[in-house]
Amino acid sequence: MVLSREDLLGSGRSCRWETLMKRRAVDIQRDYDRLLSMQRLNWQINFPRQVFFEPSFRFQLASGAKRGEVFVYEQECALVGWLWLDLGRPGVDHIRHIQVERAHWGKGIGRRIMEDAIGLYIGRK
Repeated sequence: MVLSREDLLGSGRSCRWETLMKRRAVDIQRDYDRLLSMQRLNWQINFPRQVFFEPSFRFQLASGAKRGEVFVYEQECALVGWLWLDLGRPGVDHIRHIQVERAHWGKGIGRRIMEDAIGLYIGRK
C-alpha cells in the first residue's frame, strides 16, 4: 500500500513530507538488524533498569511475522518505522508496538503508522 500526501495529512493541511511512505510485510532476513537496533533503543528509554533479552525478541518477532502481524514502513527506500499488531483474539484490536527510526522522530510518522493500523483493523471487520 502506498499512502499519498492526502492520505497522510488530509487535504488542506501543510505537508512536512516530500515523498510517500510505503507499508510492506516485514522480511525477517532483510529487516531484523534494523528492527533490533530500534528495539534496543526503545528498551533503554522505556525500561532503563531491565535487561533486554534479544533471543526472546527474535522469537516473538518471527512468530508475529509468520502470522502476518508485523509491517515496516519505508520512505525513499529507507526503513522509517514499524508496526506490530496482535490479531490473535477475535474481537480484540491490539497494537502491540509502533516504533519510528530516531532520525525521523517528531515528523508525524508515528501518528501516520497509528492511523494506518486503525485502517487495517477497520478493513478486517
